[in-house]
Order: sequence, then structure tokens, then C-alpha cells
Amino acid sequence: MLAEVQATLSVAFPDALADGRLKIATRQCLRLCTRDPVVRLEPSGDAFSDPDVDELIREISAALR
Repeated sequence: MLAEVQATLSVAFPDALADGRLKIATRQCLRLCTRDPVVRLEPSGDAFSDPDVDELIREISAALR
């Protein structure tokens, strides 16, 4: 999932990645007690368990506005 998200974000938000408004970081545990991959958006703290990549794109797009 990480590779898919990275590839999708690099196409959808190249400027935000280049200027540092969007960063991708990995963590061993987000303390959300799940076996699914978890993505957390900062600074909102919104967390998505096993998210759909299209859903992430919509959320990130809204956050960058």
C-alpha cells in the first residue's frame, strides 16, 4: 500500500511534495490497534484504517486547500 500511495501522491501532488507542504513518513505503530494499514493525516490527526487510495487523495486535496 505504501508504494501505491507514494506513486499516486507523486502524480497527484508533485508541487506539494516538492515544496514540503506534503510529506510521507512511515511509523511502526500509530497506536490504533488494528491489523490493517493505517494512514494518519497531520495536522488534523484524522486516521484511516485500510484506506482506499482515492479516498486519501480526496482528503489530502481538501487539506491542501
